[in-house]
Amino acid sequence: MKSIKIIFIFLSIALLISEGLLFAQQKQNSKKIPSNIISEVRVEIEKLYSDEPADRVLAAMRLGEMGEKATPAIPFLIDILSDTQSVIIQTETKNIVASTSPDREALTALVNIGKPAVQPLIAVVKDKNITVRKNAIEALGEIKDARAVDALIVSLKDENPDIRKNAAEALGKIRDVRAIDALVTALKDKKSSVQQSANAAIRSILQQLKDTRAIEPLITLLNHDEPAIRRFAVEALGGIPDPRVSDHLILALKDNNADVRESAAESLRKIGAPAVEHLIKTLRENDITIRVIAIRILGDIKDNRAIEPLIDVLEFRSRKPIQEEAQLRYEAAKALGKMKTISAIQPLITTLGDTDSHVRESSAEALRGIGTPSVQYLIEALEDENIHIRVGAVMLLGDLRDTRAMEHLIDMMATDFFKKSWMLRSEVAKAFGKIGDPFAIQPLQKLSNDRDSYVREIAISALEEIEKKASGK
Repeated sequence: MKSIKIIFIFLSIALLISEGLLFAQQKQNSKKIPSNIISEVRVEIEKLYSDEPADRVLAAMRLGEMGEKATPAIPFLIDILSDTQSVIIQTETKNIVASTSPDREALTALVNIGKPAVQPLIAVVKDKNITVRKNAIEALGEIKDARAVDALIVSLKDENPDIRKNAAEALGKIRDVRAIDALVTALKDKKSSVQQSANAAIRSILQQLKDTRAIEPLITLLNHDEPAIRRFAVEALGGIPDPRVSDHLILALKDNNADVRESAAESLRKIGAPAVEHLIKTLRENDITIRVIAIRILGDIKDNRAIEPLIDVLEFRSRKPIQEEAQLRYEAAKALGKMKTISAIQPLITTLGDTDSHVRESSAEALRGIGTPSVQYLIEALEDENIHIRVGAVMLLGDLRDTRAMEHLIDMMATDFFKKSWMLRSEVAKAFGKIGDPFAIQPLQKLSNDRDSYVREIAISALEEIEKKASGK
């Protein structure tokens, strides 16, 4: 048994040696080194055909260190792109032991030589040897020369999925917009690894287009058949501070793909102030969906130029109330609440009397957001003729817990509309409880004997809250 192992080891060593010799002989015979190459480069080229793979590795490394000076070595470095014999080396500079191979070091050398290596590498991207194709494609991606784009696009259709994946990765590094359509096709590749690399490449290409020079190519992509490309394009446009961008992104809000619409809205938010005037114009659009989205974006941007247009939307009433207009008022109230502007307080209070309950709720929420500056306006609204406005004002004064409201709430209890509305009486009782002022005890005791059971229940609960607060429990 031991003898069999020894024989196997010897045979393996012999095979490796013979492979190295065969590689060296075949390659040396395939290329004749010109006599006019400078000696420093020539010496290393000759070592590329050494019987020892370690010599071939070191020769490739030294040629790479020479950069463009090693240009005459390009065909010989390409010649060993199929040489995958593993070698363990110790670097002279960092004293690190690492595993490598002649093909990997040849690839690195070709990248270091740079542009002169591009055309020779393009010539071998269709080589019969998969390793050669793979290394050539990787090198072209690292060199990042646009001349390689067409050849790499062809490689996206290679029969080998690893080659297709590498081609997509290389195109992502070169970042040439001409590759977009081919990469879109690769998004549907049967191999997920190719799809992922194509996706990353598309994003990489579009990300580098984020300057004013890229506006036209990106705008063109907004009309692409593939939704993913349209989405990538609107995302990229969101990073360009140019006034021309906003109108095109607003048009993208009408896209038939939800992801594209969402990305367009997010890009407009990123653009911010430069997009405001364009969004304000959109408030006059016939398309209700676009108007709603524009209102939301304006609320998020919080630019004062949008206040009056949003108030106009809030106050608009047609002869026949329709659900669409109620939705616009609802969104306008929410947007004004985000902006927390004092000039919107009175219009929002007026909208507490809206015929649509959702609009009333969003107006109330907006006034809560504005907070203390709303108090005096709400106190004045306690005498409004509209029951919804009075009830809403009482509710909000309770939520804001401002003691300035106490006197006015107590005075309200003597009015006829207070006596007639159980809803108003119950909200006043709630407000007393929230404010928690001891001066509310006597009015609440009166309300605890109210003819309406619900009002009595609320009043008793409010009294208990005030008593707990007073006792410190």
